[in-house]
Amino acid sequence: MNKTKSVLIYLIVILTLVFSSFACSDHVKIDCSTPGPNPVDELSAMKCHITTNGTPRIDKTKDTCGGLVSEGRPWTYDFTPSEEDGPGSCIAAVEVVESPPKKNSDVVIINEVNKPPTWSPEPRDISISMGSVYDQVNGYATDPDHPAQTLS
Repeated sequence: MNKTKSVLIYLIVILTLVFSSFACSDHVKIDCSTPGPNPVDELSAMKCHITTNGTPRIDKTKDTCGGLVSEGRPWTYDFTPSEEDGPGSCIAAVEVVESPPKKNSDVVIINEVNKPPTWSPEPRDISISMGSVYDQVNGYATDPDHPAQTLS
């Protein structure tokens, strides 16, 4: 009976050590839906939540968003997509260096935001009769979107 009890205690100790080593090992998970938003509008700030016991850094082999990992806890992956990024998607990728490295990534959807055309120089104090056509002689309109839409 004592031998059985000793074996059980030994097994419990071994299992406790094994499971505690798993709990302490570095892992990494990136979630771009919280705090988000995902999808994100171009030119709008985006935060992805990082869960890890280690110190995360950008996985340069897979990351295409070009974000930065914040310092300290809670860890976040922050970036702002440019006008050229939308519409489209990119991969937010992080890693924790250990042997072997732990890596994780999430896809971020980037929405196109259609901006109105701009006049240069901006017309001021214009008055025309109803039914007349306005023709700005010394100016032009441009579309700030990429790709730009043809204006007519």
